[in-house]
Amino acid sequence: MPLNSSYPLLSHCPICHAIYAKEDVRLVEEKSQARLYHSACAACGHGLLAYVLEISGGVSSLGLVTDASGMDCVRMAGQLPIGSEECMAFHRVIADQSRDLCRRLLDPSISSGSTQPFSPGGFPSIDSGPELVEGRPKGSENLGVDMSGKPA
Repeated sequence: MPLNSSYPLLSHCPICHAIYAKEDVRLVEEKSQARLYHSACAACGHGLLAYVLEISGGVSSLGLVTDASGMDCVRMAGQLPIGSEECMAFHRVIADQSRDLCRRLLDPSISSGSTQPFSPGGFPSIDSGPELVEGRPKGSENLGVDMSGKPA
């Protein structure tokens, strides 16, 4: 990306207004006329994800302030989208364990037998993917819909 960027969104930090150096802006992903950039402000440390779409007659852009690093953005750009079944399963885990999580966060004297303040026991790691039961994410067995989206 040129220093005299034709994209105003990528020329300066939206938080502290410092001018980005060329090495502060990184192309994360490019598809046809759309580009996803990550910029990191050397002055204040904030990051920005900028989606830029060039179409005949103009440029459209959308920015999102983030704490994700450029490497995080590159890694996540290659991941598959999260499906509705995974969202529902994650919601159930949070709903089932939120009271315990809050209690443990608010009262560090509560011990679960580990050195960690909370052990999220049902959260799959990003790298391993969800634990499957009969081909579906664990916890989504009772969603009331089969995999085709029809009521069970």
